[in-house]
Amino acid sequence: MKALFRFNIIFPLLDAGLTPGERAGMIRGICAKEYRIPYSTKRSMSPSTVSKWYKDYQAQGTIDSLAPKGRSDKGKKRSLTPDAEKEIIRRYRECGGSIPMNKIVEKAGADGVLGP
Repeated sequence: MKALFRFNIIFPLLDAGLTPGERAGMIRGICAKEYRIPYSTKRSMSPSTVSKWYKDYQAQGTIDSLAPKGRSDKGKKRSLTPDAEKEIIRRYRECGGSIPMNKIVEKAGADGVLGP
């Protein structure tokens, strides 16, 4: 249902004859209106959201590309204690930023810096 709603929103943008400026104006017009968004209390969308839907559809060409994706951080920690945060920042500075932050967080978890 969400994918179909999104497709209905971007459908006018799919006209190949539109210039980028015309498309941007249409996106602003779309975002100026209020909608009943499925499974949401929101009534409007941002231009960046509509642009993302348009680009997703352009890249794959299917309505399935507009379906919501699951969270990439589902089941993972999303907040740190102040002590854990300080330790992770210290480790990051020690390596001079040469190791990606997510790897440092993984290592800190394995070392017991992060609680259960």
